Amino acid sequence: MSRWFGQPKLDTTGMRWARPASHMQHGVARSGMFYMSEDAFGFQPRGIDALFGARAVSWDRSSVTDIHLKPTLRKLRVTIVTAKRRDRLIVSDALVVFHDLQSWSPA
Repeated sequence: MSRWFGQPKLDTTGMRWARPASHMQHGVARSGMFYMSEDAFGFQPRGIDALFGARAVSWDRSSVTDIHLKPTLRKLRVTIVTAKRRDRLIVSDALVVFHDLQSWSPA
């Protein structure tokens, strides 16, 4: 059961941190883990969300052009901008994550 509904296991080298998050994919919030390694950021969906079409996403730190923090009704939203797209995530401890992303990205 936990394989479908629990948080995914991450096997990434140089992992700095990982936090529960929701990533907007095609207008649907997908649950999983947002993580930061030495050279990339990434999102890994939970098993049940992956079963229904959620996909894992990663961003090289060098491809990030901007990072935004926007308040929503109850939480803070982190937006990662690259030359190709804009990805929105609702992350626990968004302010801490935002400052960590800003300090580690070349943007």
